[in-house]
Amino acid sequence: MHTSHDIKHKLLRFDSQRVRHKNAPHEGNRFVLVFYNTDINYKTKSPEWLKDRGDQRSLRLHREYHDREAEELPTKNADAERDALLQVLSTKKYKSLSKDNSTDGGNRKYDDNGGRFISFGVTASRELQKEREAKGIFSKFEKNKNNHIYFLLYKAVRDYINALAPVDNFFGMEHDSLYHACIIAKNSQCVWHVDKNNLGGAVLTTLGDFTGGELLIESIQ
Repeated sequence: MHTSHDIKHKLLRFDSQRVRHKNAPHEGNRFVLVFYNTDINYKTKSPEWLKDRGDQRSLRLHREYHDREAEELPTKNADAERDALLQVLSTKKYKSLSKDNSTDGGNRKYDDNGGRFISFGVTASRELQKEREAKGIFSKFEKNKNNHIYFLLYKAVRDYINALAPVDNFFGMEHDSLYHACIIAKNSQCVWHVDKNNLGGAVLTTLGDFTGGELLIESIQ
């Protein structure tokens, strides 16, 4: 049993770390924007870690969502920013998603179609944990290099979502940003999965010239 949600030009928040979800098949070019916060602190109880965790939570979690039901958020009129974002998206290339992107239970997150994606905001550093600990750093927190490499796209995403969202500074790197990480996926087809590394809920929306592609959320029994 599941519910179906049309999220084209709409924002929908739900507990993606505990509730399985996927998207319905679609035709045309479909872009999905996923906004979330992720826990990339080290699993230790040192005083440094506790302080770092508190600092990061203040950056990443203006509030947490524990509800298991989908909630459609009110949106503003952001037609001009949407057109500008689509224009930039039409000129950018995307990396291929890995077929080994797994979730709880060993299920692959994407089918053989894979899709293409790019990420912005905060990312996990590839530096070894022991090397970061030697510097007194107890998390993998790092600014995503794509913020600078694809600055025009990053800015267009921020302009659009911050115009569409019902609150100020919905997505960004500032301390009062509601969400600090974003993934844009083009023509991806997910299988049933959960986003186990998220903190709190996620917010999704779609845009583009497509039909179908609704967000399917498994019903809680």
